This record gives sequence, structure tokens and C-alpha cells, in this order.
Amino acid sequence: MYTPAISGDMARLPTLLLLLGLAVAGGAPCAAQGTPPGTVIGDVFASGTNLSLDHAMVTLSPAGRQTFSDEHGTFGFSGLTGGTYRLRVARLGFSPREFTVEVPAAGEGQRLRITLDRVSIKLNAVKVVAYPPCKKPGRPNAKTDPDLAAVFDQLTLNAEQYRLLADSFPFAYKAERRVGGLRDDGLVVDERTDTLTVRSDLIHWRYRPGDLVSREPYRDAAALYEYAMHLPTLPDFAEPSFYANHCFFYGGVETGALGEVVRIDFRAADKLSKPDVHGTILLDAQTMQIRLADLELSKIPSDLRDVVRVSATTRFSEVNRSIVIFSSVRGLTAYRYARNAAGTTGWLDEQRLIAFGWMGADPSKAAQKP
Repeated sequence: MYTPAISGDMARLPTLLLLLGLAVAGGAPCAAQGTPPGTVIGDVFASGTNLSLDHAMVTLSPAGRQTFSDEHGTFGFSGLTGGTYRLRVARLGFSPREFTVEVPAAGEGQRLRITLDRVSIKLNAVKVVAYPPCKKPGRPNAKTDPDLAAVFDQLTLNAEQYRLLADSFPFAYKAERRVGGLRDDGLVVDERTDTLTVRSDLIHWRYRPGDLVSREPYRDAAALYEYAMHLPTLPDFAEPSFYANHCFFYGGVETGALGEVVRIDFRAADKLSKPDVHGTILLDAQTMQIRLADLELSKIPSDLRDVVRVSATTRFSEVNRSIVIFSSVRGLTAYRYARNAAGTTGWLDEQRLIAFGWMGADPSKAAQKP
């Protein structure tokens, strides 16, 4: 990938590295005839209906097993030893359920009917005002701010879905990337395009406070060093280290080009001395799927005196029923002054999804995970 460099004391554009993530739930256990020994099979439904729920995320502990319910709402785990297990079932738009499952050491396994309650959130319009300084970061409190806590939980389910996919149903995608200088009139100069291929099992960077901007030796001997900037993506939003260093605010419901969406705003904690991010996340008001993430670097490194803003807006759409991945991302770096005769006042790093595929099993077909 093209990486602008910084020569001597002249601070040029920092690289914007966007490792894009996805964004992609009780009943009592009961025995059923014909269930093989050492097996747990479940059927997931919306409470009070016969509507089966596909792509519910299912985790079996301490076996360390996880899968999705298939297109019929069914999941299964086989080859289990007899004993007591903890089963967790979660799906976007619903409240997760956890309960204990007893697997007999001999004889028939368990077949379960699991019902999930649709999440209840007061979808009221809220006028967004200037937020206070972030003095007490952390996960929203369900007792003092239940609506924010409920929406935040749905955001973390989006992140959980991504992780399950990356761990058990790896995928790859291609994106067309366009970079170049940006003028005030919107014209892109010195434009370059290429194609990126990304595999979910090869994405290693994860959010850590103080690790969003790094200065590294440049590959070109004519330059001394370069900056690399990593902005958090969907799986990072559920990291304890992320919500321990940000304050979250409920922005209510908005209606616009993305339809009816629920808004969450967040700010980096004031205690952070190094660059981090502020941002806004929009979730679909009905499905609770992520639709947009708008991030901005909270502080500019002191070496980059001519850079005034670094931001990135990522849009998401479905690639499979109930599973979303980014459809486009637009990263912008704004300069304090025009940098050359062409009148460049910013740098554009834009990516557009052009292909997506599963590297192994399709999660909508995977009733069992060995």
C-alpha cells in the first residue's frame, strides 16, 4: 500500500490504515427422541412466535465451542463428554439468554427450544448537544441510563458477531482503494488506485490506548520516518480497554438517508495524553445492525503541525442475511494550509468493497460446529 513519508522536519500526511471489520438471542432444556449421545441441538425462535432466528450466536462453555444458528434457526454441538455446560445464545435485535445444559454421560443428548425476547428501547428523538468532558469513562450503567445501556449492548453484539465470524467462519474480501490529494473544490489530484485483498484471519491490530499513532522508519532512504495511524474498527468497540477509556452518550433516533437509525456518540477520556478517537455510531432502529461509524482522531501529534483533522466514515451493508460488512470507507486528513501549487488542502484515502466470500463454511448453512 502507498505510504506517504515525512522527510526531515516537514510533516507530510500520516498514513490512514483502516483494517475494516464487519459488522454482522429462553427456554428450558428438554430431552428429545433421536438426539445422538454427546450432542446438544437447539432451535432458536423469537418469543411468542414461531419465527425462527437465523444467525443467532451460540457459545458453549467450558467446551470453548461456538457457532451460528442456520437459516432454519437450528444449531448443534456434537462429540461432547457428559457433564454440565453453560449455553449462551444471542442475536442482534434481541436480549441474550444464558442457561445451564446437562449432557448425559450415556444415552440421548439434549434438544432445546430457545426463545429470545426482542430488545426494548425507547426510540425517542433526542436533540444532540455539546457533550461534557469525559471524566468517568466506562460501560453505560443499565440502572441510571437503561436506553443507552441497551443500545450499547447491541453495539457489542455487532462486534461479537464479527469475532465469531473471524474465528470460526473466516472470510476474505477485496476493496478498490483510491488515494490522492484533495482540493477545497472536491477535485482529487495525484490520484492513485489499487486493489486490496484482506483475510479476516490475518488481521492482527487491535485497539490499545496510546497505540493509534506510531512513527516508523520509512522504506525510502530519502525520507527519515513516516506515521502510521490505526483507527478502531467494529471488533474494537467491544474491547474492555476501549469502553474503559471512552464515555458514551445516547443520541436518540434519527431519520435520513440510512432510514431510521439509533445514534451512539462517544468521546475519548480526558485522562488520555496520546491521540485516541471521538466518534458517532448509527445502528438500524429495527435490526440493530451497524450502519455507519464516523470516527475522528481526538488529538493531532505535535510533530504534525500542519494537520488539523483526521477522520474516517465507514458505511456498512448486508452481504448475507443478518450479516453486514463495510461497503465503503472514506478517510480524510485536513491540512491547515494548502500544501502545493495544486491547492491541496487534504488527503483522501477511500475504499470500496468489490468482492466478498467465505474461506470455508457459510455460517447460514452451519448447523453444527465440530
